[in-house]
Amino acid sequence: MALTDSATLFCKLAEALTSKSFSNGNEAFEAIERATTRRLKSSKTMILILDEIDTLLKNNGIESDLCRLFELAHRDSNSFILIGIANQVDFTERHLPMLKQRLPEYSPRVIIFEPYKHQTIEHILTDRLGGQATASKMVSTHGISFLARKIASTTGDIRLAVDTCRRVLQHKLDHADKENGSEDAELGRPLPLTDMLRIIKHALESKSALVIRSLPRNLQMILFASTRLLIVTANRAAENGREATPLFSVDELYTSYCEASKDAGVFKPLSVRDFRTALDTLGEEGLIAEAELRKHLIKLLFSTSELLQSFRKDPFFSRLV
Repeated sequence: MALTDSATLFCKLAEALTSKSFSNGNEAFEAIERATTRRLKSSKTMILILDEIDTLLKNNGIESDLCRLFELAHRDSNSFILIGIANQVDFTERHLPMLKQRLPEYSPRVIIFEPYKHQTIEHILTDRLGGQATASKMVSTHGISFLARKIASTTGDIRLAVDTCRRVLQHKLDHADKENGSEDAELGRPLPLTDMLRIIKHALESKSALVIRSLPRNLQMILFASTRLLIVTANRAAENGREATPLFSVDELYTSYCEASKDAGVFKPLSVRDFRTALDTLGEEGLIAEAELRKHLIKLLFSTSELLQSFRKDPFFSRLV
C-alpha cells in the first residue's frame, strides 16, 4: 500500500492487527504495542516492510514517529520486526539522531545491496530476451554487452537497462514494419551493432536530460557548477600535460556553485548544510555517485557533454554556458 504520513500508517497497521478502525495515530500506535506484546496470549507478530523510507521521512518530517517504530522493533517485550529500505546506507545515522539518544546500546542492522555489475545486467537482459540463442537472433550480443557495461558504470539501475533494451526492440519492430513484404526476414536478422549503439546513446541522453529538467533550480545550478569545474580542471590538466581526474571535492564544488550562482544573479545560494542535503538528492537521482559522496568526493554519472547539451536548451542557463 502507498501511504503518505505516519498517522495513516499507524492506523492501517493497527486495523490489520485488531480488525478495528482507527482515526488517531497515537491511539493506533498504542494498539500496535498492545497487540504485539509477547506476554499476552493473544499476542501477534508483525513484520513491517517500509520501502523508500528516506523519501517518506524527507516528504513528511516524521523523525519521531519512525523512531517509535525502530524502538518498538528493539523491545524484547514486543514481537515486532521492522525492515526499512532506503537509498542511503547511513540513513539512520544521518536522519535519525534521535534514535541514538533513545537506544544508545542498539542500532539497526544494515544490509548493503551493491549496484548491479555489468555481468549481472547482461545476464538479466539476455534472459528477458528469451535466452542466448533467441537474443542473438534479435539484437547484437555485443550491443547488449555494451549497454550492460554503460549502465553498470553509471547508476547500475536495471530498470533503465530494461527500458533501453525495450527501445531497441521497438526500433527493430518499427523497421520491420516499414519493410512490409520482407518483415519475417527482417525480424530474423539481429539488429546491427551500429544501430544499437545509436539507440542506446540517444536513450541514455534522453533519460539524463529528462531528469535534469525535472530538478529544482538549485539542484540544476549544482550540476551546472560541476560542469564548469570539470572543464576548468580538464583545461588545467591539459596545460600541465596531465590527465584530468573525474573526481573533485565537495568543498571545491561548493565554491564553484557559489560563483555560478553569483554569475546567474542568485541573491542567496544554499548554505553548506543545505548544499550537502542537495548533493544527497542528486545521488538518489543517480546523477552523482553515492559511494564517492560518502568520501566527500564528487563523481558525475553523466558526461559533461550531456549536461551541457541540456543546459544549452534551458533559457536560464544558456546565457551562462
